[in-house]
Amino acid sequence: MNLKKLNSMFKIMESNLKESDKPTVGIFWYSPARVECFGVVKAREGDSNYTPSGFDGMFTCKELHKYVWKKEYNYRKFHPSDEVNLFVGDYKDKPRGRIFYDEDENTYYIMVGDWIDDYPEAKGCIVREFNLNGSRYSFEKDFHWDIGSGYGD
Repeated sequence: MNLKKLNSMFKIMESNLKESDKPTVGIFWYSPARVECFGVVKAREGDSNYTPSGFDGMFTCKELHKYVWKKEYNYRKFHPSDEVNLFVGDYKDKPRGRIFYDEDENTYYIMVGDWIDDYPEAKGCIVREFNLNGSRYSFEKDFHWDIGSGYGD
């Protein structure tokens, strides 16, 4: 590799440093036992998986909980590790949520189920995980993200 290409790579990495603190949209699960988010998929404006959600001015990531869970579940089934496997059972059996960004309202909507009432400490974890401090955000509950609920499986 020549020096010009190597310098180009370093410039890309350097420009990414400026992006690290920007707010993100995406999906997550929450582990009450660990008091942390897991299975997190994030996207920032400009990322290839940062996409309109189908509604005017609304953005989220392309990935769906169902498919991320299936991938992780199968990977861990065939590649066991010493760590605790959080991807057991069905993807709907753990607290989960999705972050949308409403461009018109300049607000991040953190969509969760009723489970959030049982684990209020999750709010801080989610806000930190998606770098939402300093941004307008709102926690909203909807039955879709309730434990045991999901789109027609």
